[in-house]
Amino acid sequence: MKILIAFTSGDNHNPFVKELKDALERAGCEVTWSLEDFWDKRGEYDIVHIQWPEYLFSGEWFLSDLERLRKVLSFWKGRSSIILTRHNRDLHNSDGTGLSRKLYHLIYSYCDGIAHLGPHDIKDFISEYEKDVYGNTITHTVIPHHIYIHSYPNNISSTEARRLLGIKGGQVAVLIFGRIRHADERQFLKKFFAAERKEKMVFLAPSWLPFDKGNGLKSYLKKSYDRIRLWRINISGNVKVCDEFIADEDIQLYFNASDILLIPRLYELNSGNVTLGYYFKKVIVGPRVGNIQFSLEESGNPLYEAGSIQSLKNAMKQAEKLVRENKGPDNYSFALAHYHPDIIGKQYLELYQKCVQCRDSAN
Repeated sequence: MKILIAFTSGDNHNPFVKELKDALERAGCEVTWSLEDFWDKRGEYDIVHIQWPEYLFSGEWFLSDLERLRKVLSFWKGRSSIILTRHNRDLHNSDGTGLSRKLYHLIYSYCDGIAHLGPHDIKDFISEYEKDVYGNTITHTVIPHHIYIHSYPNNISSTEARRLLGIKGGQVAVLIFGRIRHADERQFLKKFFAAERKEKMVFLAPSWLPFDKGNGLKSYLKKSYDRIRLWRINISGNVKVCDEFIADEDIQLYFNASDILLIPRLYELNSGNVTLGYYFKKVIVGPRVGNIQFSLEESGNPLYEAGSIQSLKNAMKQAEKLVRENKGPDNYSFALAHYHPDIIGKQYLELYQKCVQCRDSAN
C-alpha cells in the first residue's frame, strides 16, 4: 500500500510522524513524507494521511488559502482515501476568529476515515461528521497515541541528571514539561506552587513562558518583563522555571531527574507528554479532561479535577505513594503492551485497508 503523509517536510524530526512512518514501513507499506507532493498533486497513492491541518501550510495562511486547499483535497479525494489523525479540537493558540475552525471543518468534510486518539467526545463528533462532503459515510475509529521508543536518547542516570539540575537528595522532583500555552494554566500552577511549599518537593518547568518570535521594541520589553517574572518565581526555592528550547538529546535530563510528571492542561483533548512519561518510566498526574483522563485511568495513574488546587494536592499525594511503590516501570510495560508503534501502525493499516475497500465498493 502506498501512503502519502502530508506534513511539513522541514519538520522531519516530529516524533509522532516519524515513528508512525517507520512502523508503517515495517508493516510493509511504502510511505512518502511530503508536503510538496500533496500541494503539487504529484504521485499515485492509496492513502493521503493528514496530521495537524494547520501544518498543511508551511507558513502563515489566510482565508483565501482555504479555497486552494479545497481544490487540492477534491483532487486527492478522486484518487485516494483521505485519512486524518485528530490530535486537537482546534489549533493551539487559536486567535478566536473562526478561521481555524473553518480549516478543520474543511478537512473533516473531505475525510474518508478519521482516527481518534481516544474515545472522548467521539459520539458527538461522529454525529456532526458522519458523512463527507459527497454524502459518503466517514469511517471513525479509535487508535491511541503511540509511545516514543526510537526518538529520544535515554542514557543519563537519575543520579547524574539530578546532580546536573541541582536537585537535592531526598527531594521529590515534579516535572511540568512542554510549553504552558494558556495564561490560566500558568496561574493555576503558580497557585499550586504557593500551596505546596514543601522542603522535600521541587518543581521543574523548563518551558514556562509562551513562545515569542518577535524582535521589535514591544517584544523586547515583554521579554524583559518575562525574565523578571521568571526570577520572582525561581527565588521561591522549590520551583525551577526557565524559558528555553529543550533539544531532543536534553529531554532525558529533565525526565530522568524527576519522579513525577505533572500534566497541567485544563482544556486539551490529547497530550503527547503522557506517552513521554510512559517512555521515561514516570508516575504521571493528569487532569480529568479529554483522552488524557482515559489513558491515565487505564494505566492506573492519579487524576485531578482541572482547576482544583485541592484535587491536585490529593493526586500528588497518591503519586508520591506510587513513586515509593516503583510504579514507573509498570507504566512503561503498560505502554509497550498497548501503545507500541508496531501495534499502532497495524491499527492504522487496518483503517487504511477498510477505507480503500469502502472506496472500491462505492466505485
